[in-house]
Amino acid sequence: MAQAAGMDPKDVYRYHTRYIPTISIIRHSEALKRTGIHDENFKHRAHDTKIIDDDLPREATQLLMLDLNISQRNKNEHRSVVISSPYKRCLETATIVAQELGLRSIQVYYDFGEAVSASRDAGWDFAYEPLTVPLNEMEEIVAEKSQEGVDRYNSNPITIDCAYGKRLSNDDIQENDVRYNFRIGNALTQSCASLEQDGDHVIIVAHGTTIKSAGNYFVPTLNLLNVEASCGYVTFCSPSDDSVWLSGRSKVTVKPVPSEDTSKKIGHQLDNPFGDPDAED
Repeated sequence: MAQAAGMDPKDVYRYHTRYIPTISIIRHSEALKRTGIHDENFKHRAHDTKIIDDDLPREATQLLMLDLNISQRNKNEHRSVVISSPYKRCLETATIVAQELGLRSIQVYYDFGEAVSASRDAGWDFAYEPLTVPLNEMEEIVAEKSQEGVDRYNSNPITIDCAYGKRLSNDDIQENDVRYNFRIGNALTQSCASLEQDGDHVIIVAHGTTIKSAGNYFVPTLNLLNVEASCGYVTFCSPSDDSVWLSGRSKVTVKPVPSEDTSKKIGHQLDNPFGDPDAED
């Protein structure tokens, strides 16, 4: 049957097992919540809190590895990269995810930061505080959380390999949903382009709003996909157009789109469906 379809039998095996390239988006772990109007923990940077559950990211990563068929036996056949939003709760979660995957570094992509309106609602004091902390403070956050994993589980120490994208600031205070979706769409387009070969996995640790926007980016018919649970995640992969939902988490598969660039092997060569909000009609 495979030969009749013009496909090498080994390709049939490859596309139905662990070699499928994927993009997964994990919501950050449970974050510290305000206990009252005068909670001292929220006196500064109320919108950028730490996580309070280190086990959830480990459990989610183990489930994700099962979904992607990544094991100790075959991990060398996979190439995974963890990309984090610049917020503290995501950096801490991403550090734990990277350790569970056996990696040694993460990347920070500023564009995957939370919607600015959500940060305002969470108490961002935009008159006095930057939206995100400087890179050296991010490195301190990762180093501290990494050391906890080293001490407790003998995990690899994690560092920030690089930070890129547009760092949001007070100038973006008026960002609306259209601009937010466009920002996430562009970041996803760039992330998809990094899937260079079979077995590549991009794992993005971000926010519930990021997952919702990604659902509309990849599969508009999902109609505002919601993953609200801490460390809930969704995986977008090719080459199937079937969809399957798993208990407690979700995996959505999307059919690849052929690329005009023949040098690109992966089918996720998509334009940003949200359109440029600054483009002229």
